Amino acid sequence: MVIARHERYSTGHSDLIFIEENARVGGVVVRLGVGGAVEGHAFRDGAVAANALVVMLAGGEPHTTTTDENGFYRMDDVAAGVHMIMLVQTTLESIGNFSGGGERVEIIDGQTTLYNIGDVVGTRITGSVSPPPEGVGVALGGMDLPAGVVLLRPIGFGMADLNMSLTIPDLLATPFAPIDAQGRFTLENVTPGNWELDFVFLEGFQPRVAHREVIQVSGEEEELALGEIQVQ
Repeated sequence: MVIARHERYSTGHSDLIFIEENARVGGVVVRLGVGGAVEGHAFRDGAVAANALVVMLAGGEPHTTTTDENGFYRMDDVAAGVHMIMLVQTTLESIGNFSGGGERVEIIDGQTTLYNIGDVVGTRITGSVSPPPEGVGVALGGMDLPAGVVLLRPIGFGMADLNMSLTIPDLLATPFAPIDAQGRFTLENVTPGNWELDFVFLEGFQPRVAHREVIQVSGEEEELALGEIQVQ
């Protein structure tokens, strides 16, 4: 993906580009526009999500804002297109309560899109990893993060290559669900679409992407059981 920035326009990006070794790719198009805005209210478990972090993946980079005490949010200067918007847990106490992996919203140049987050009821995804992560993970803020987590991300927005290290702030800024001592995990309220599952093992203060899986959620099933997934 090629990303372009200009002070007078919102950030633009090309489609995903696949480059083979020693190859040359031409005809890449990057569209720059004035951008648009999105605003609305955010809900979690049927209640207003006050003071919650909202993240949108647009233009090849994340845009963030925080809801007010009434759950209202607004983002400006967002590139036109169909993007993912999601609520992200911001406290360690909420890491076991994954509340959705994102919803698709369309942004139009020069317009404000009204969109309420959390109105969509999604699919539960279950599975297990083998072998399961070992240890207690990372001690942070007086709590132990789990030794393994699974990240749910739109395809093409993987945080790192396999076996590469992440940072703890990167990890906490991404929707995730813990992997328990038996290797089991559950993702709740996942909306329809194609997704990447990044299985991250926390080895000291160096979280590592141990495995990546691509899944498709149709939205017709209440639960998608992935079974046992082998990781390195």
